[in-house]
Amino acid sequence: MTRDPNTEKLPETASEWLLKMREYPQDPVLEDHLDTWLQSDDQNRQDWEDVSRLNDLLYQLEPTHESVWRGYPKNASEPSETNVLTFEQRENNPPQSFWRKPVIAVMTLAASVACVLSGLQFAPFWMADHRTGVAELKTIELEDGSRLTLAPNTALNIQYADGHRTVELVEGKSYFAVKRDERRPFIVRSGSFETTVLGTEFEIDHQAENTSLSVTEGLVSFEGFAPKILDLKKVKPGERISVTSDGTVSKSRFALSKAASWRSKKLIASNKPLPELIRELDNYVGGLIVLQGDKVQLQRVTGKYSLEAPEKALEAIALSHGARLYRPFPGLIIFSGS
Repeated sequence: MTRDPNTEKLPETASEWLLKMREYPQDPVLEDHLDTWLQSDDQNRQDWEDVSRLNDLLYQLEPTHESVWRGYPKNASEPSETNVLTFEQRENNPPQSFWRKPVIAVMTLAASVACVLSGLQFAPFWMADHRTGVAELKTIELEDGSRLTLAPNTALNIQYADGHRTVELVEGKSYFAVKRDERRPFIVRSGSFETTVLGTEFEIDHQAENTSLSVTEGLVSFEGFAPKILDLKKVKPGERISVTSDGTVSKSRFALSKAASWRSKKLIASNKPLPELIRELDNYVGGLIVLQGDKVQLQRVTGKYSLEAPEKALEAIALSHGARLYRPFPGLIIFSGS
């Protein structure tokens, strides 16, 4: 029995239309439906242009995984003969989604890696003593009873000796609960900064563009090469010191009850810049989240979100800020401002 193409469920978003057109290129019936959808709403046309532009950019990447996807058409408008199927042919010629989906995933992964590697020292991260992946938390108990809790996408090295206890935070975020030992100071190196304690609790978030120290218990010495932070050496509970890559230093306070909430799979934001919040969620969603639009770059967020359902949190943030989410490929989410 031949299926009537007019009764088949059609895509409702631009990203769904893009995937459908890639799966069934040069189908005249499907093209007519797409034209109707584009003409029905100006927003539809704008969304289609946005995801199509991103699709074109992805295909311009160097073919570093050519051995995996060789033979797949470089452009949706240049299909191979085996890819050209009409609605009427589908029943007898089902789409080969078992290999197309991995192909899209590989290409998306290549795009993600190309973006991340520009600011990441790749080898030191993967060669670190301890590291975590997407949405992974890890607790390490050291020989002296100190405990380190690593947030997702974090890497660090540990070196214990007679006169010191040293941790190098290569990348990411970690919470430190340090057992007191006056004979051996506990030192954390993060980039060009050094944090020294005897016994206390604190969090360090070390990214390419920013390093911050948040103290929850005791006193912490925070030193670096920038002279302007010398007057901020002693950091007290409830205080946070942040230093950007250009040397800008800021000091703020935070509620101790909300400190390191990620340890209990909660993300608590209080007037937090949206790009920072998206960066945090990206560690739990995986892949790549792209912020699109100048307005969203300036927006701030206040709220409490579950890190056990990061995509729902992302959808809630988008809804409350008049933005929309697009998923043109697996592993890629576009957060587009209105």
